[in-house]
Amino acid sequence: EYPVFGSGHTDQDRPGTRESEIMTRITAIALSLICLVPVSTTLAVDSITETEKIVPAGVGGNDSAGWSIAMDGELIAIGSPRDNNANGGDAGSVTVLDADGNEYLLIASDGQNYENFGYSVDVSGELLITGAPLHPIQTREGAAYIFRRYADGSWVEGAHLVAPNGHWSDFFGCSVAISATTAVARASPSAFEDPS
Repeated sequence: EYPVFGSGHTDQDRPGTRESEIMTRITAIALSLICLVPVSTTLAVDSITETEKIVPAGVGGNDSAGWSIAMDGELIAIGSPRDNNANGGDAGSVTVLDADGNEYLLIASDGQNYENFGYSVDVSGELLITGAPLHPIQTREGAAYIFRRYADGSWVEGAHLVAPNGHWSDFFGCSVAISATTAVARASPSAFEDPS
């Protein structure tokens, strides 16, 4: 097993950023998304060795790639909530990497500007869940999306989840989790942190 760490920023000289917080706690780690060699159950900073820095293809400096990450087996999912793509500026995306070196870019079927798709992410087997806490941007009620991986390796959006009693600025999807066929998504106005 290999632990994975993420950082939504790549400039280590920016005090007060998520990256500087990570660097303060674990000074032996470089930046962005990093795979590490196996470590014992007692994690010591001295036992951590960087083996690879992963940067998704097409990710720009302001996309917040690594803001959220998840790993299951040989799959790694990397959230980039500020990614500019076909859905608009800061619409967000998730990149999935598999053991064969393939990359799959996931975006929301109904995404819009500033929705921060990829703000949170989790993966379990053939299923992936990600949050877009600012969806739709007009109300910021939030949403979560579930994708399924098929035999050809492709990922297809299968469900779009919203809170049944959502309100303005609920930020549903600010954190998500999935295990087997059970998925959860959280709504919490106080939990949302701007990934910029």
